[in-house]
Amino acid sequence: MSALTGGDALIDNQYEFATLSANITWEADVFNRLGYQAESAEIRAQQAEIVKQGMTTLITADVIHNYLQYRGAEQRKELAKETIQSQEQTLELVKSVVKSGYGSEMDLAQARAALSMTKSIVPQLDIAMNVHKQRLAILMGKTSAEMNLLLEGAQPMPNYRGVVPIGMPSEVLQNRPDIALAEREMAAINADVGAAVANKYPKFYLTGSPGVLAGDFSDLFSSDSAAWVAGVGVSWTVFDGGRSDALVELQESRFKTAVLSYEQSVNTAITEVETLLYAYGSSQELEALTHETREQADSTLAKAESLYKAGLVDYMTVLDAQRQQNLVKDREIAANLQSSQVVVGLHKALGGNWEVNPELAKN
Repeated sequence: MSALTGGDALIDNQYEFATLSANITWEADVFNRLGYQAESAEIRAQQAEIVKQGMTTLITADVIHNYLQYRGAEQRKELAKETIQSQEQTLELVKSVVKSGYGSEMDLAQARAALSMTKSIVPQLDIAMNVHKQRLAILMGKTSAEMNLLLEGAQPMPNYRGVVPIGMPSEVLQNRPDIALAEREMAAINADVGAAVANKYPKFYLTGSPGVLAGDFSDLFSSDSAAWVAGVGVSWTVFDGGRSDALVELQESRFKTAVLSYEQSVNTAITEVETLLYAYGSSQELEALTHETREQADSTLAKAESLYKAGLVDYMTVLDAQRQQNLVKDREIAANLQSSQVVVGLHKALGGNWEVNPELAKN
């Protein structure tokens, strides 16, 4: 009977012994596997920011492009209005010459036809202006009414003459999103290679069980009940069928591909920038030539009108001079627009930024 009583006491004592603990496992990154993985993740986050900046540059360039196209169409419309006014005056001159008996009805018909043709250009330019205005509204998140206020009043074409700095260092190409992304991709995959190599080696784990021990549930949370059990664990897959080696080879192959992609991005960037720089120089020369040609065309028209009034030349001479003047003026607007668009393209090709070499810029 006493033995049974002793057994019951033993069972009671076992149930009164209580343990409360939480297992903790921490990997000792001896071969920097976790460090490589963290580095790769951080680089991926940097790539996301590069993409964001690249989109900002593209949208900005698109806004400027449409703004320039809008102002270019606006200038052509103003030119058409000036031409209409000039042709109306010429028409009155032809009427007076015909009335005096020096001109012909053919001269009068040609003057009217030229005036009608010029008037037909205005609606086409209105359509072009509206198209670019609507595109600007979409890009800028504005309504048509808001864009009307922003674009109210005729404005001259922005002058970008001489704004491209001389002696730009090749490092500015690193601002391009495609090059920056390719470079970061190399860095990320290089970190992946390091993680794959480190994965071949053993993993060391420090394990611990901080907790409390008590002989009675009432003492479970007392300060004297603290206990700690710690140990070291090792995980190493020696025979994995070559999986670890294959993973390393895969990451190394990805790295080689990333290097080739980076080199291709750099070569593409250099080609684009060189092409645009050449176009910029040519557009600057074209602007100067068209300006000089316009002055000559203005002088030619004035002489032709004077000779026609004196009855020394026929109306075709005046009409040809007018056409030449209009053509030259239109080309001047086109040259200014082209020059501005090249600058925008160059700015985008350089990643939305460039730096000036002060010493070369002085010269």
